[in-house]
Amino acid sequence: PVAGMTLDLGDAGPQSDGGIRVDSILEDWDMAWLTLRSSGGTESIGIAQIESDGSLTPIDGAILEGGSSFYTDGVSSPVVVDDGDSLRMFFAGVNGDIYTIGTATSNDGITWNIDEEPVLDPELRSNWESNGAIPGSIETDLESGELRLWYSGHDGDLWNIGTAVQDENGVFRRDSVFEVGSPGEWDDTSVRDPWIVTADDADGTPTTWLFYAGFDGEQWQAGLATRSGNASIFERSWSER
Repeated sequence: PVAGMTLDLGDAGPQSDGGIRVDSILEDWDMAWLTLRSSGGTESIGIAQIESDGSLTPIDGAILEGGSSFYTDGVSSPVVVDDGDSLRMFFAGVNGDIYTIGTATSNDGITWNIDEEPVLDPELRSNWESNGAIPGSIETDLESGELRLWYSGHDGDLWNIGTAVQDENGVFRRDSVFEVGSPGEWDDTSVRDPWIVTADDADGTPTTWLFYAGFDGEQWQAGLATRSGNASIFERSWSER
């Protein structure tokens, strides 16, 4: 695990003078992928080596930057998964003020080939994600191998959490939405930043834990929702200021 404050502004070169954030870790690869922000606000993606003591040694400079199409003005929020044959990255590309989820593949985690088509068809956006989408986590069905993408969607004002499932042709189709809480709850205004963990609970029941951020109009808090067995609805469990 990576513990403590291990990176500071500028540690990954001038592309990180304005900010640096750890977004994705693969311990089997001893790598962590980062969002870098320049002093001018341009975002790019960097990488760091995970050392034996859990500290990070960043590689100077960006490994993925803005280019064309939906990511003209920058890239950020990498979510990297090992699909067995190669690495696959989901990332947020920005064009103007609209964020769109893209994907790229790599054999070494450093050099990436970007798919110029977005993961989710922008023409089919729902109102709650009309101003953009940012990847959060990937859930893999261990039996079927099905991939489910969890992401944050923004309508220009508020956030919600959505999912998309990869079909047999490799195309992601929008699926369900984890909506804000009931009026008066700690997350009744916005929810975002989903992180999924799937495993058997203490009784051997397959369980999905959804960690996420919730907003009540005044402050953001961290929360947890769970789904057990064949249940289709998540039950909110707790929040932490």
